[in-house]
Amino acid sequence: MKTINIWYGHNKHILSNLSLRPFTYQNIKYKTVEHAYQTLKSGKFNKFIYDKDWKSGSKFRGSITDKQNNITLMANLMLESFKQNPKASKTLKDTGNDRFTHNESKDIWKTTFPMILEDIRKIITNTEE
Repeated sequence: MKTINIWYGHNKHILSNLSLRPFTYQNIKYKTVEHAYQTLKSGKFNKFIYDKDWKSGSKFRGSITDKQNNITLMANLMLESFKQNPKASKTLKDTGNDRFTHNESKDIWKTTFPMILEDIRKIITNTEE
């Protein structure tokens, strides 16, 4: 078992929320998980953030975060993005039992992001078998 640090720009950036991984969530198309998260994190659709020039590696700050729902929102968005992107899903599944880190983060995502990613890996591994 090895440790993989998921941070945009590292070898496994396809697993990063900033990686271009287009998907649809609640009938709206997003380019990255971060695009969807920043658009929706206040609990309301933020058209100003949605309409920005999102591409791989983009990071724009959205509205104030609804802290009661932001982790669930992130988990749901990440799961949908992997379900709808077979290459990324395979990359995640192929990590086996490797441990994820998010070392450069200075907030809740330092520990929460790796946990969500590991949970999603279990889900997609179990549904594809």
